[in-house]
Amino acid sequence: KHYQAFIEKLMQLYPKAQIILATTILCHDKSWDRSIDEVCTRIGSERVHHFLYTKNGSGTPGHIRIPEAEQMSDELAAYINSLGDAVWES
Repeated sequence: KHYQAFIEKLMQLYPKAQIILATTILCHDKSWDRSIDEVCTRIGSERVHHFLYTKNGSGTPGHIRIPEAEQMSDELAAYINSLGDAVWES
């Protein structure tokens, strides 16, 4: 409920923004991702996206390693680029 309200507030403040919801590759309960997906579905906007990393929730426990951080950044950058040039409009 509060997370959804937070995302909706961001949508009001930044009406042209594409908002990407994601967690991490760090070990976490799958309910986190299900909750994010439920919020994304309830909001129902083409501007709100739920992004999952390839190693979502199954990476190194504790702090991520440099190669994992690089993979995460590559995956997220590719996803952002897949949204098209309009993602960079202000």
